[in-house]
Amino acid sequence: MDTDNISGKSTGSSGRGLGMTANRSRNEDTLTSTIEQTTAKVPSVAFLSMAIGAIAGSLGFFLAGKREVGLLMATWVPTILILGNYNKIVKAIENIEGGQMDIGSYGGGSTKF
Repeated sequence: MDTDNISGKSTGSSGRGLGMTANRSRNEDTLTSTIEQTTAKVPSVAFLSMAIGAIAGSLGFFLAGKREVGLLMATWVPTILILGNYNKIVKAIENIEGGQMDIGSYGGGSTKF
């Protein structure tokens, strides 16, 4: 096996890190793949809407005098936004691996991956 001169990590014969295989599904269990396939169907705006709703609900409870409930609901916001980011990353990886990512949509040329 080859090693990366900078990090000293084993890269295998393909030059990629051991965690980077061509077939991602071999590294993941069935439950993870099922969850990712299901959540990939949820539009990204849904996560943003839920986060904004949690902010509004938190503010409403807080102003209504239910401080603890408002603070509890406020702690949901970062979690919802992180789940939305994870959802976007999964979609991007699937698009790149499937050859569906169009660089032109990001300001580059019209070359597809």
